[in-house]
Amino acid sequence: MAFWLLMAFSSAIPTQAAEIFPIQRTASKSGINTTTEPYSQQSYQLEDPVFANWTFRTLAKGKRSEGQSVLYNNKIYVFGGLAPKLKINNTNEVYDPVTNQWTLLAPMPSDPQGNPYAVTHNGIAVVDNTVWIAGGRVGNNPGPATDKVWIYNIASNSWSAGPTLPAPRAGGGMVRLGRKLHFFGGFGALICNDDKGDHFVYDLDNPAAGWQTGFAPLPNPRNHFGVATVGGKIYAIGGQYGHDCTGGQDQKMVHQYDPLTNTWTQKKDLPYANSHMEPGTFVLDGKIMVTGGERNGQNILQYNPTNDTWTLYDQLPTRLIATSAKVIGSYYIVSQGGAPGSQQSQDTTWVKSINRTKSNVLSFWPNQLTASATASEIVPLHALLGTYSDQVNYTINTASLPGWLTVANGSGTTDESGASVKLTLNPAGLAPGTYSYTLTATAPGYTTATASITFTVEGSGPGPVVARINAGGPAVTTNGIAWSASQYFSGGKAYTNPKVTSIAGTDNDAIYLTEYSANANLGSFSFAMPVPAAGVYTVNLHFAEIYWGATGGRAGGPGQRVFSVNLEGGAPELVNYDILAQVGTMTAVVKPFTISVTDGMLNIDFSASANQPKISAIEVMGPAAVGLAATHFTLINADTDQDIRTLAQNDVINLAGLTSSNLNIRANTSPAITGSVKLVLSGRQNRTQTETGAPYALFGDSNGNYNNWVPPVGAYTLTATPYTGANASGTAGQLLTVNFTVINQSSGARTGVGATAEGTQVVTYPNPFTDSFTLQLKGNVKKSVAVSLFNAYGSKVLELNQIDPDGQFIQTGAGLAPGMYVLQVGEGIEVQRLKVVKIP
Repeated sequence: MAFWLLMAFSSAIPTQAAEIFPIQRTASKSGINTTTEPYSQQSYQLEDPVFANWTFRTLAKGKRSEGQSVLYNNKIYVFGGLAPKLKINNTNEVYDPVTNQWTLLAPMPSDPQGNPYAVTHNGIAVVDNTVWIAGGRVGNNPGPATDKVWIYNIASNSWSAGPTLPAPRAGGGMVRLGRKLHFFGGFGALICNDDKGDHFVYDLDNPAAGWQTGFAPLPNPRNHFGVATVGGKIYAIGGQYGHDCTGGQDQKMVHQYDPLTNTWTQKKDLPYANSHMEPGTFVLDGKIMVTGGERNGQNILQYNPTNDTWTLYDQLPTRLIATSAKVIGSYYIVSQGGAPGSQQSQDTTWVKSINRTKSNVLSFWPNQLTASATASEIVPLHALLGTYSDQVNYTINTASLPGWLTVANGSGTTDESGASVKLTLNPAGLAPGTYSYTLTATAPGYTTATASITFTVEGSGPGPVVARINAGGPAVTTNGIAWSASQYFSGGKAYTNPKVTSIAGTDNDAIYLTEYSANANLGSFSFAMPVPAAGVYTVNLHFAEIYWGATGGRAGGPGQRVFSVNLEGGAPELVNYDILAQVGTMTAVVKPFTISVTDGMLNIDFSASANQPKISAIEVMGPAAVGLAATHFTLINADTDQDIRTLAQNDVINLAGLTSSNLNIRANTSPAITGSVKLVLSGRQNRTQTETGAPYALFGDSNGNYNNWVPPVGAYTLTATPYTGANASGTAGQLLTVNFTVINQSSGARTGVGATAEGTQVVTYPNPFTDSFTLQLKGNVKKSVAVSLFNAYGSKVLELNQIDPDGQFIQTGAGLAPGMYVLQVGEGIEVQRLKVVKIP
């Protein structure tokens, strides 16, 4: 049967011909000619014009089989493997076809007893300029399976430990797809008949989450299979059942994994059962090459994913098992491996010229994206952008994006494994209906990639976003959405648990890693935020338990923290709420409420019936817009282009209290994109600005890069009027006016002693303090002086209306977290601020 198969495929062996890529020959001392292709990838033309047959090149530094290999920057890197007689090869090396030389690399680290961590049967993948080696069998055969991951840095020729796998695995496969590593299959710690289908995924952009489990397992669990990625899909090819005790039973099945649907699909079987071809399995111009293996080890097979067919591509000069194979330019390079078995490791290097038809296709995977949302939902979408041949630099056209679509990474480098493209769809201000857009990307020498995006907005929903506040934490941007630093709170404290680094049930982990909570058990705190107009608002309260039952917190379950929330007075909207009882610990949950605000101030009160009330983040939207209108103004840090806060009526902007005096102000409209907005500033400084494209900035911008404005101290009035046409033409919508004042009150803060302009001296001691300190005023002291204590995020954590000038004992309590605080004494122009430090 094997003879019949070989005869059936023999007509498919291609005739070898000359280099088909345009080449400029340049002589070098080594007798090797280099070529540069138009897209900056290099092909290599060796001394002979064509290697019509397999030709010996220089010997490798070590004999090895079952050593995994990768291609990086037109060099072949080979790691570990088995030396003759199944001994571990504790060396790694790189082959440069330009110099025809092998060079030793740094060996893998050793354990405390001096035994090398060198492995065989491991997964391998290239990530940027590093090589990841995951799992495997440690040391001489038969070595134990390991869960360790090691990372080799190509630039520094050094090793570091990576995130361990969830369980020991060897003989499994690993690939990089976009910014995620997929490890699946192999055998477990028992090795003998211990095949596993488990599928682990590591998000390179979210390392705190570690390896994630629960993905669709590899069907028919097996080991020693080839892996590859083509067109955004993952392929597992062949492999074997069992290991060691049963000798392994080779398989010919092939499976394809689709990350979009998290499903595996069986594809056309191999022509014959095969395994041990991992280092010789790779992608070439949109097709998968399988080189050698345990069965028919002289064959090179080619799989075409487009029509799901296998052909015999060529034959090796000898049978090789677990041999390294890669193509550089037009040369098929095969090195090392076992001949005929793994015990007979080789150090040979072979090269042969091949004909290639490179693909110049750049593609989005998938190329059709659909999403739907209510008017208050923000939808994150992910796609891959990749090639079928070689690495290229890409650019996504973001100049004409609609207002509801943002792209996080508009340019970069991609290859056959794809680059991750993160999209955010924001329905704020959109009328119900279906919206569409065709996203395009280009790369030099490649076709234009297109992705069709369809976005359906359901129902009217709440109005535009007024504020997003990260309670108890700093300003953060997650999934393209900006959240301001903690503000508008009083009567409580900020808290974070540094041991908690990821939150389940959300892609916006950052806003749940901090909280604002009461100062003591059964305590309370308040939130009071100015809103731009009277109306009905939607308030989303975000919660996640990061103390009770959490890593680094205290053991506990339902009943440990129970609290109520009241919005705008009256009966509480959330009564005796228990986060742990509903979703458990370290898991996000959102509670939406609709509330009418009539006095220009949104008030929310939190009170406890067990432990302390808390909040992770607050999101405020509305009121629902009617027609075209300017809805609110946003103060912008022009250095970082980040939102500072929504400007309230009669707001006071203290330049000394900001991280930068380079500011700008943005007018926001409903709908979010309109024909133009005319902004008129009067008062201490006058300015008229008409903005035709969003964002609508008082001092202008360049594609979202806000121009700087250092406002002079004084009083201002700002009016924004939206228009349906460009340059303030067409129909005018509802205008919005806000009055505000700019001051520059430097804190002059210093530890211990300060003085006001009127000669009042402020003294605090001890400083630093533990649970209490004494505040004393000397000199010209008023009978009633307001005193407030603010944390590093600007949240008020303590307030006193009157103090005794001769000395006021201030007890902060154990609930106040250690750190730097600002003590504010007085109000208005007579305010004095000092830094005080609480220590454990």
